[in-house]
Amino acid sequence: KRKLALELFTDWINKHNPANIDDLKNKLSEDLQKRTVALVEQIPEKRKNRYHMQEDALIELPSGERIAISNQWGLGTIELLIDFVRQDNFVVEKVG
Repeated sequence: KRKLALELFTDWINKHNPANIDDLKNKLSEDLQKRTVALVEQIPEKRKNRYHMQEDALIELPSGERIAISNQWGLGTIELLIDFVRQDNFVVEKVG
């Protein structure tokens, strides 16, 4: 689920190219605004293990802000994310 969430967010951000973190959060549904994306420099050290912090997983927005995507996804939240991107004509299929 965590890799799926990272891929979905990365693809969605690449498509919509939000200018900054506020623009990004304004475009997300309310349920997805909470704890799903964060500015790298604002993540407390003790919570960094809850985000994709590898250099190749961090996303730089046009504003220069670098964001990290949460790696904490339950079935309910991953379904919210899938529903959100499907509203934008993303195709997400279950395999296997």
